[in-house]
Amino acid sequence: MGKTERFYCHITSLNPEVTGSCHLVVVQYPNGNKTKFVVDCGLFQENDYNHLNREPFPFDCSSINFAIITHNHADHMARVPLMVKKGYKGHFFTTLETARLMPIALTNSLQILKEEAKKKKQKPLYDGDDLETVKQNIVPCSLEQTEYVDRNIKITFFDNGHLIGAAMVLIQISYPGEEDINLFFTGDYKPQNIFREVEALPEWVYELPVTVITEATYGYMTTEDIQYHFVQDVLESLESKRTVLIFVFAQGRAQEILYLLNKMQKAGEISSKIPIRLDGKLAQDYTKMYSKEEFGIRPEIREFLTSYEPVTKENRQEVIGSRKQQIVLTTSGMADHGPAQIYIPEYIVRKDVDMYFTGYTAEGTFGFQLQHPDNGCVKIQGRKVRVKAQIKTTNEFSSHAKADELIELLQKFKHLNLVLVNHGQKHVKEEFANKVCKEVHAKRVEILGEHTFMISRYGYVKHMGSKLATKVKKCSKKAKESIKKNRKPKYKFRRQLLLHG
Repeated sequence: MGKTERFYCHITSLNPEVTGSCHLVVVQYPNGNKTKFVVDCGLFQENDYNHLNREPFPFDCSSINFAIITHNHADHMARVPLMVKKGYKGHFFTTLETARLMPIALTNSLQILKEEAKKKKQKPLYDGDDLETVKQNIVPCSLEQTEYVDRNIKITFFDNGHLIGAAMVLIQISYPGEEDINLFFTGDYKPQNIFREVEALPEWVYELPVTVITEATYGYMTTEDIQYHFVQDVLESLESKRTVLIFVFAQGRAQEILYLLNKMQKAGEISSKIPIRLDGKLAQDYTKMYSKEEFGIRPEIREFLTSYEPVTKENRQEVIGSRKQQIVLTTSGMADHGPAQIYIPEYIVRKDVDMYFTGYTAEGTFGFQLQHPDNGCVKIQGRKVRVKAQIKTTNEFSSHAKADELIELLQKFKHLNLVLVNHGQKHVKEEFANKVCKEVHAKRVEILGEHTFMISRYGYVKHMGSKLATKVKKCSKKAKESIKKNRKPKYKFRRQLLLHG
């Protein structure tokens, strides 16, 4: 065999579209040995793919050597205890902040999974013992500090504005006498973060011959498409004597909006008589952590993170039943878990309530249903209910980079062998891949999802079908119809191959 074919790796994306992020990488060495690892292992949250949470992994968990976690969101790490349950015995490498946040998030996730399993008369995906094993095997890593995870593979985490603790990760695979295979995973990426300065990637990374695996969640839009109207919407709601119910993600979104509202109240834009409340224990726990100096949050922001009235089980019904004007932030961001499920049946029929979505809602979640009602009605506990509350949305708080920001990142790499587009609806990945083809100097551009890619130091070698694609094709008729619908509008994806002399 040729030199390239003796030393290579296979990359498979185990998430067809956005949630359930998990990448399997299998390294093949010239001496016949293999190393297997995963980058992220999260829960599927799209209705079409939710059944995949209970499908067996398309790999033997006991054969995986190590795992890398890019950040503390459920769709990127909440299935790691299931890996343990299925035989995984290795470590979970992540950043210092994520190492502190993950145990809290996983404890909350297990509670939700238990509640869902009870309703469906199923066993939870995993149990407390699996979770404890994960906690004991989390390895915290400092940013920009290279760590050897085995004798041939070293990893380096780099700062990422997506979330406190989020990282991009460079994986360098070596073998004596061979040139390194460099893989760079953006994770969920954003170049800036409201809470602190985001460190730029060092120049030496851009000089490497590299394969980049990039997200494409908002690859269909640019920063110029963002409309900033949340502040005006809230002020108009309050001037109309309406209560505002805001759906937030427990980490990041809850603290950002809490800061913004408290800042407005201190400036006199919001009356001090209108209470700002936060419901959701996980969001409250994260807010307390964010207010501590060691998390690196800007001091001028930290001072606003303690000015709220907590809602608990003891006072929740009093808050919900109150007709006095108030602002309530509640988890979850997609309105399908947590206290949001308690507020919605009461508030949805009130004309004096505005419900506000501040982030992505996957198709099949209750948040998506609320934003796309059937003739003004939604189903709650099996019965149709007319929506009388006003439903509002904004994308201005998105923690994902837009197409122009992703392109700008990719353009900085000097020797871009291959770009693998991942983490997005199928038609969005196609549209973004076309943008990369036109605007980025890369040898080749491909889309992850239905294929496993063979990659060498020089980039693309070949691709083949993946086990996951076979499983997805076996899903229900309803899911197939939805998948077909999500492929529109059609984009003719043009693969790019630039030969460098």
